[in-house]
Amino acid sequence: MRCKLLDGKEPAEKLELELKEELNNFEKKPVLLSLSIGKDAAKDSYIKSKMRLASKLGIGFEFVEFSENSSIDEILKFVKKRINDGSINGVIFERPYPDQFGLILENIPEEYDIDGCSSKNLGHIVKGNPFMVSATVQAALYFLDYYGIDTDGRSAVVVGRSYSVGLPLTLMLLSRSKNATVTTCHTKTRNLQDFTRQAELLFVAAGKPCLIKSDMVSPGAVIIDIGINILEVDGKKVTVGDVDFESVKNVAGAITPVPGGVGKLTPIFLMKNLVKAAKIIMERER
Repeated sequence: MRCKLLDGKEPAEKLELELKEELNNFEKKPVLLSLSIGKDAAKDSYIKSKMRLASKLGIGFEFVEFSENSSIDEILKFVKKRINDGSINGVIFERPYPDQFGLILENIPEEYDIDGCSSKNLGHIVKGNPFMVSATVQAALYFLDYYGIDTDGRSAVVVGRSYSVGLPLTLMLLSRSKNATVTTCHTKTRNLQDFTRQAELLFVAAGKPCLIKSDMVSPGAVIIDIGINILEVDGKKVTVGDVDFESVKNVAGAITPVPGGVGKLTPIFLMKNLVKAAKIIMERER
């Protein structure tokens, strides 16, 4: 059995072209406010990829870094000022960040939460009316659409339970448009392999390098690796996923690479969310 590589290059080019055409209709290009609290190697890599894409598309990108000693009130005041003066169209808190700072998202309008991490936006998914959906989740699901992989009635396992990826992904797979039968696991799940081996569709977003080995995968399964981990190997930094790609590709029917997979599409979906937010804001101001 030959494993199909679900490469992100072609779908990324298609999405980017669509986004460029959409942006041509804007007199004033949207502006994204990117906020970082504390430092992280994987986070820095993702921020740079968004900066490059924004520059390529002509989208404004403002990056502001706060220390972990900053107060919630200080950051919230800064964000609200930028929203009220009309200089930005969306806000993203670069992950990871200390849990308590998530409260800031609960205190800004839902359309500005362009990575869909607030309770309001998660609630919309629960009720079957997605509004702002995590860019990572959209990217993961787009691979299925682009490569013609059906989800209807199929067994899907999501490894990961974060508010930003695992939980909204589970809910989106359960939606009436996807109709998958979903099991959600995590790094504390006992006998994890007993669950992952049942998956026809396996999504891994646990944040643990090479967690999924070949003996944990059902032959012919579709593997969507959402993990991005920076490791040092022989003095060099390398990017790996949550799936042991080299061993799993010999068992899986299809697999996304890391890098070059989900991470290649995620910044594009983030910018698509920004464009959506900008349209909503413009309509309201007319």
